[in-house]
Amino acid sequence: MSHILQIVWPITDDHYTRSELIEEATRLLDHYAADLGAIISGPPLWLIFPAADVPGWTTYPGSVLVARMPAIQDEEFTAWRARRDIDPIRIEQALAGQITARQLGTAEKRHLVERLIADGLDDTAIGVRLRWSDTPRKARNCVLRFRTWHQIRREAPRTDAAAAA
Repeated sequence: MSHILQIVWPITDDHYTRSELIEEATRLLDHYAADLGAIISGPPLWLIFPAADVPGWTTYPGSVLVARMPAIQDEEFTAWRARRDIDPIRIEQALAGQITARQLGTAEKRHLVERLIADGLDDTAIGVRLRWSDTPRKARNCVLRFRTWHQIRREAPRTDAAAAA
């Protein structure tokens, strides 16, 4: 099944010609398409619009360069991709105590639990830090259940070389 992929760039410098903008953006097309799980299947149509006329860009004060091209879904694109499912801003908010673990997605919780285990925190400390529940005991149990369900180990698996040492 074919789709239309649209990629939008803000025009931040009015000194570039249309051809120069297109040349610069063309180098990035395959990279952006791959991030979206798409393979470009035809030539792009290049347009320049006032940002106010492009959905999602209405608050941008200038113009935008728009590339529209046919694309197909990449069969190797998996449903779970760390860079797409984990919002770094939400991770920082959770670490700062601004949001609770219940406000995070599964991939974000998994990332945080693995990160805090690597920092040396135990299940109780992780549960309290991420405000997983209202008491330390419940928070520990929530983390323990989550780790068990997602097969997150407390320590790194030992190798034969580490066992022999």
